[in-house]
Amino acid sequence: MNIIGIWNNRNVPGDCEISWPSGSLELQLGYNITVIEKESTKLIYDGTIFDRSPDELIKNQAALDCGYGLYSYIKIDGNEHEIIIGTDKLGFSPIYYSLKEDILFFSTSLSLLKYKIGRVSPDYEAWEEMLNLNTILGEKTTIKEIKRLNGGTRIHIKDGKISFNNYWNPEIPGRVDIKEFVNKNNELLEESLKLTGSMDNPKVILLSGGEDGRRIGVSAKKIGLPVSFATQECGFLQGFDDNIIIAERVSEYLNIPHIKSELPSAKSSFKDRLIRDYWLGCETHYHDWIIPLLRILPASSLIYDGIAGDVTINGHWARLFPERYLNNDIDQVARMFCGGENTFHLNPEKLDSSLFERIRDQLLKYPDCPARVDYFYLMNRARRTISLMDQLFNLMGHKVCCPFLYYPLFMQSLSLDPKYKLEVLYQRLCMAEIDPGISAIPSTRDRLDDGYIIDKSQDVEGKSKLIIENIKIRSDISDIFPSLRARIWAFKTAKILHLKKMTSRLMWRITPVSRMSAFLDWLEDSNSPEFPIGVEEPGFLKKNLIS
Repeated sequence: MNIIGIWNNRNVPGDCEISWPSGSLELQLGYNITVIEKESTKLIYDGTIFDRSPDELIKNQAALDCGYGLYSYIKIDGNEHEIIIGTDKLGFSPIYYSLKEDILFFSTSLSLLKYKIGRVSPDYEAWEEMLNLNTILGEKTTIKEIKRLNGGTRIHIKDGKISFNNYWNPEIPGRVDIKEFVNKNNELLEESLKLTGSMDNPKVILLSGGEDGRRIGVSAKKIGLPVSFATQECGFLQGFDDNIIIAERVSEYLNIPHIKSELPSAKSSFKDRLIRDYWLGCETHYHDWIIPLLRILPASSLIYDGIAGDVTINGHWARLFPERYLNNDIDQVARMFCGGENTFHLNPEKLDSSLFERIRDQLLKYPDCPARVDYFYLMNRARRTISLMDQLFNLMGHKVCCPFLYYPLFMQSLSLDPKYKLEVLYQRLCMAEIDPGISAIPSTRDRLDDGYIIDKSQDVEGKSKLIIENIKIRSDISDIFPSLRARIWAFKTAKILHLKKMTSRLMWRITPVSRMSAFLDWLEDSNSPEFPIGVEEPGFLKKNLIS
């Protein structure tokens, strides 16, 4: 779990991984890191590569560029005195980095890197994006001094010079008809699963009430891959759980064992929110709900995550926002992403460009084709937000497999014109081709009757009360959100006067602001966590967790 490195163009005294005339490299490796050595070359990676042998990976850079899996690596070539730092092709596994004069700091963890480089500051544009788009665009992070390496890019260090080399750009997919799409898609998904079969780890598919995990289960059943399903009861977000009953029916129908985790107490859930924000650097407000499930899974599980399938195959976003997909006017599409009256406005003096300009610039990075908006969602929301959940799996000692990111399947999934995805759910169509009976079980993409919905309103009320009681807002927050100054004052006043209805009404607007307040406190914290990461809670968490 996790790699931390420092390259210095000057030789530094001490215990270094390498010391060349051109500079020195310090490395810290966590648990479960793979190290391959052959002659004068060393490859170190965090993650899993399913389709390449160790010999291929260390000898052939192209094999490392195109491997199937989630992984971040550093390759040290002693003959050429060259260091290459990179990730899987699409960049779903992270490398965070910071350049300070002649020193490159890098890590697979934003939080660990923050403590390594010392004094840092917030990236207000990243926060504006996260608050309004539920994702961060491009290579920004919540910390101004730290960037995240883009997909298809490597960092090269040679002769004391640091360069960024691009080896892949989003491609324009070919076009196929619906029948060809379904048959080939099923074939490639099975191929992606077979490549994972040699792993000895317990194999667990994340199963919700949706269709991505379900489809992985259908294909795993067909090829005889031994798997279990795992579902976390939820409901804190919307006040009800519409996942667990559907998941139970799918598990029973496919006769696949089912691991279930009950909804945690409000206090435990509150603690998990803090753990998520600490280890993910406040880059998302999602995923705390799954932490209880990760604690009860078999040790060192290989977790199959259906990430990306909802965009590439099911066309969920195309169905929700067809106007974004069927519109060739980039300016109009960018304005649609910007949102409306509920937009969070940050102090413009803290921003270098408008949200519209940044969205537009990001859209222009992708090919002018029907898949442009898909790429926008995939390389930003899916890669930068949804995939952060995989870092939590890694933190708890699990491996991750994302079958829908298997590159042949990924590209083939984009080969159907988005206009067709407005008509039908293609995950469902692909499943029905293998097992027509599975379609009888509804999903959360349908209008569900009451028999599939479990009321969790009391749990939500308990969690909301706990959040309100523990909200703290720094005085400088009003300078960051001047348009919310009156609401912040009203919330603080209502809280003092115990006006519960008023605090509840204001909570939806104040909670994101309070997260930024806690984030600023974290930026100022210098109490580094132990490394390799162990069971000891970091000092910042100890100080902020409720008893």
